[in-house]
Amino acid sequence: MNLEGARVVLRPRTPSEIFDLAFRYCAALALPLYLRLAAIVLLPCLLLCGYVHVLTDGEWPLTWALAFALGGFVQGVFTIAASRLLFEPKPRALGIILTALRRLPALSVALLVHSLLLAAGAFVLVGSFFVWVWHTYLYEAVLLENQGPFAAIGRASALVKHKFGAALVTCTGSAALVVLGVVSAELLLGSLVDWVLQLGQPFGTLWDDGGSPYALIGFFASLPLVATARFLSYIDGRTRQDGWDIQLRFMSIAAADSTASSPSSSSSTSDPEAP
Repeated sequence: MNLEGARVVLRPRTPSEIFDLAFRYCAALALPLYLRLAAIVLLPCLLLCGYVHVLTDGEWPLTWALAFALGGFVQGVFTIAASRLLFEPKPRALGIILTALRRLPALSVALLVHSLLLAAGAFVLVGSFFVWVWHTYLYEAVLLENQGPFAAIGRASALVKHKFGAALVTCTGSAALVVLGVVSAELLLGSLVDWVLQLGQPFGTLWDDGGSPYALIGFFASLPLVATARFLSYIDGRTRQDGWDIQLRFMSIAAADSTASSPSSSSSTSDPEAP
């Protein structure tokens, strides 16, 4: 971990600071790259969902199921993008997508195992809730640490072991961001079409039909922010466990070297005859 090259200060942060930083990360540092990735990844996913919705005669449950499945891949792409932006000034969108595609089989199996564990946990009181929280950093384990699908399950649980509260806040905050994105897009875009353009409700509404193109836009638009917030929470944990100790060690070594070199430098300057 090249701490000196990080474009964000690596220090322990509270959950509220992490989400605040995620908003600023997306709005400033990551905006150009995220817009390119949105055109390459998010737009085709949105069009595919619309196409499937037309083929299924307006069945929103099937459309949402496809959207959630595609959302798994989308989050992986933006997780890699957020990690590249931390240390690289200008990461390439194509390289990020190729990396995500290479890790897609491992990620797909890991998410499938995660889904099965969630389903199994449903038979136990609040079992699914604990599975959901324990696997908060599953994407990071697969995509950033290159763990296999089953090893990633264990690694994700290990990352949460000493920070269950922070992982819980990350999970619930991420879910709230998705809901906020869906509802906000429905209200803003729906009002724009209905009241400003005076076109009525040609695509239906989320409240009456269970879905709408506006809600789908809001869903996909929220995923980069969700992936970024989760990645920054992961980095916070790694900073506390690994990087923070490394940085302190580097600082102590630098201080020791500075102290050791001070007498020699002062003696050399005081003796003009020294070679």
